[in-house]
Order: sequence, then C-alpha cells, then structure tokens
Amino acid sequence: MSYEIYFYSKCSTCRKTKDLLDKLGIEANFHHYFENGLSLENLKDLLLKLQMKPSEFIRKKDEFHALGLENASEDELLMAMSKNSKLIQRPILVKGDKAVLCRPPEKALELINV
Repeated sequence: MSYEIYFYSKCSTCRKTKDLLDKLGIEANFHHYFENGLSLENLKDLLLKLQMKPSEFIRKKDEFHALGLENASEDELLMAMSKNSKLIQRPILVKGDKAVLCRPPEKALELINV
C-alpha cells in the first residue's frame, strides 16, 4: 500500500519527516497543499483518517488569532481551514484509511509499523 504525505516545503518538521521517510526507504506521493489548497471534502476525509476534530487539528498560531477563531464552532474551524492552508497542521502521513500527524516526525513510525 502506498503512502501520501501532506507537505509544506518551508516547514522544518515536514522536511525532517521527509528525511525520516527517505532514511527508511519509504516513497510517498506528496501533496503540496499550500500551493493547491484542500477542499472541504479532502479535509473531512483527513480528519476521519486522523480520528480528530477540527479543533484538534487546526494550527493555533498567528493566523488563528488574527481571524478571531478562538470561539469558533467545529464547522467554522473546518471552513476556515478549507479557505486558509496556513491553519492546517502538518505534515500528515496517510496510508490507506489511516493517517497520523507527524509532530514530531517520529510519529510517522506509528503508521509505518502498522
């Protein structure tokens, strides 16, 4: 079964995860979601595979506060992520119907060793 990784090349954690996969000889299809964005359906699918709610998956950094999302509902958070890729946690490694948020990069091993 093949791997997919949702990746942002300027993110050091993404690069470290890629290095780990390379070291293990694992090839993955890269989704550069900062360039292409993610649809609402893509996000829902990822959340299902991650077994997370939007509030557990959203990056609570500068953009989050600038948009005033502190009291947003799960649906509002999901919509905000579909419109703004900076709000999406990364990197995400996917294999079949399972996914893991690779923070730290070693979390990828949880999916690789399944």
